[in-house]
Amino acid sequence: MKRELKKCVPFNFQWFVWLPGRVVYGFHFVLDARAFYRPGILERITKVFSVNGVPIVHYAISFNPKTESHGVIFADFTGLDLTVAYELLPTLRQVQYVVDVKIIPPLFEGFTIDPYFFPLIVGDERAILFLRRNYVAFDKVLREKIGTAYEVMLYLAGFEIGQSAFKAHRKIAGDDPERLIKITQALYKQVAYGIMEIKWYDMDRCEAMVRIYDNFECELFKETDKPASHFIRGTMAGWFSAFFNKEVIAIETKCIAKGDPYCQFIIKPK
Repeated sequence: MKRELKKCVPFNFQWFVWLPGRVVYGFHFVLDARAFYRPGILERITKVFSVNGVPIVHYAISFNPKTESHGVIFADFTGLDLTVAYELLPTLRQVQYVVDVKIIPPLFEGFTIDPYFFPLIVGDERAILFLRRNYVAFDKVLREKIGTAYEVMLYLAGFEIGQSAFKAHRKIAGDDPERLIKITQALYKQVAYGIMEIKWYDMDRCEAMVRIYDNFECELFKETDKPASHFIRGTMAGWFSAFFNKEVIAIETKCIAKGDPYCQFIIKPK
């Protein structure tokens, strides 16, 4: 797992660019649903920029196999006549399966953002982004102000989230325990709670051991010399209660907040 953690790289998720001193325009394009299964569409789009000597500095694509797909390309026009940006539109619109292209001027020098993407969807659910400064307030600051009562609330909220996550995972993986374990480990990382490793589980005894590397919650409490997980611990208890079809609790036996290399949870019947 340590080797896997070293292989991980941050994913810079954004629909904007901030390049002070540069002139960046965005191009929001709409693709016909058939483009999902056709090779070379993105290559043809990006070629329009390369043959005109315009560097692409960032792009994001939201593919949908059932309906139109959308994407945005941010290109650097610094030092170029800005009419070039508008002259690219007819050529981009002529690319096969391109339904439309909208140009996005900078909001101000160096900052350009796509105004068309909303809301954020993960799978088939609406999602929000919780920046670090936000979850510091949500977790650490409120914990300090309210105390143990808030820690209980975090645990209960985590429990409900864990149970609802299991239901969503079951729709994909079915009832096969191994597939359920694989999908929850994979998706736990995708929502950025941490990197989960389920070391073992026993369906008969309704017990398990789980390790979470780089736990976002406990990372806020490093050097406090005591286990700090309440929300994540709740998600463990909720998910495994649904997995075992029996209410269980999660006990944090190791924690990065007290210097351990990972957070470890023992799952057992309540």
